[in-house]
Amino acid sequence: MRAWSLPLMLVAACLSACRTPPPPPPPPPLDALLSQASALDLAGKQEAAIAIFRDVLTRDPDSYRAHYGLGRALDLAGHYDEARDHFSKAIELASPGDRDQAQRMLAIAWTFVGKVDEASALFQQVFNRQLADGNFGGAADVASELGRVYLEHGDLDQAEAWYRTAHDTAARETGRPQWRVDLADMRWAHARARIAARRGRAGEARRQEAVVLHLLGKGGNDDQKIQYQYLLGYVD
Repeated sequence: MRAWSLPLMLVAACLSACRTPPPPPPPPPLDALLSQASALDLAGKQEAAIAIFRDVLTRDPDSYRAHYGLGRALDLAGHYDEARDHFSKAIELASPGDRDQAQRMLAIAWTFVGKVDEASALFQQVFNRQLADGNFGGAADVASELGRVYLEHGDLDQAEAWYRTAHDTAARETGRPQWRVDLADMRWAHARARIAARRGRAGEARRQEAVVLHLLGKGGNDDQKIQYQYLLGYVD
């Protein structure tokens, strides 16, 4: 027994030393990483979100969610040129149901750098598609976005035209409950007050403020009360 003990010990030691190390844990699933990155972006932690979105793209270069999320995070972090590249890629990869949102985000990215014509062309494409599909509520929202772009860049006539288009388009939706009718009227009055203020027409701005307050008093749109406070500050 004693003669065999040393060889057996050496074999055992060799087997222990030569044992294959356990494989590294698998990387987190891409869906989990995308959700984590989106949560970081919403929490205002854009740089951390950007790092994760980039990591996802090394594993799946054709991920719509990663390109869209990275574009959004880059935009908020002020990296506008690269953001537009990723939004453009997201549009290429988008399903029909996702394309409009990606295109709206690209339009906003152009707005951030003052390229109103580029932004307007994209918004109008989305507006026209939604109008053709009979999605009047969605088309009205896009028209409002375009109205705000023109307003904030000083083209008051185009701003008024697009806000009016938003109001008229919303009215084409059949079967609207009263609170939706009031919401559309309130948004139109809100826009008219801001436009009047920018034109130096204080009396008209105050009259439209009163319309907004009256419509809020009817109830059904309590979540819009903060918009009234914003309007008061804007006009002042």
